[in-house]
Amino acid sequence: DEGIPAQPVCDLVKVRDTHWQPAIEAYLRSNLEALLVPEAHEQRAVKLYRALGGGRAVYGVKLALSSQARGGRGADHPATGSVAALLEGDNAPALAFLRRQLGDLPCVETEVELIASRQGLTRDGMLAKGGSIERLRLPAASELKIGAKDNRNHARVLREDIEAASNDVH
Repeated sequence: DEGIPAQPVCDLVKVRDTHWQPAIEAYLRSNLEALLVPEAHEQRAVKLYRALGGGRAVYGVKLALSSQARGGRGADHPATGSVAALLEGDNAPALAFLRRQLGDLPCVETEVELIASRQGLTRDGMLAKGGSIERLRLPAASELKIGAKDNRNHARVLREDIEAASNDVH
């Protein structure tokens, strides 16, 4: 509304191996819908967000700052075998923001690997972290957010193609 070109980071990245997508999304939770704010608009965006009070107050929305996204915890070059390495995309700040949230969290497959690792995530949502094992609630396929905008656009194009073909037949 204020002319700040912010976009949800989930619309700007993809998961290289879609079998891992539900577990990745369960781990990232609210970070998926963080609004990526271009560096030139960060101060104005934070000022506006902070100024929203009373009935206009908004809580729980994350602003992903482009200036802060790069660097640290494998954001630019994730470790091979890490969950962060499964993310890809052309928007470097969005990719770096989400990779930074994942850190060096390794992909693991078996219970033995899960127990032996200080931290790790399985594709079915088992998380080892801080000396504990937790099962993450995986989103249903219809609830997946990463790449959903592309999927909606692709579905719209397919519907239009089907409609055009149907009109040609009649």
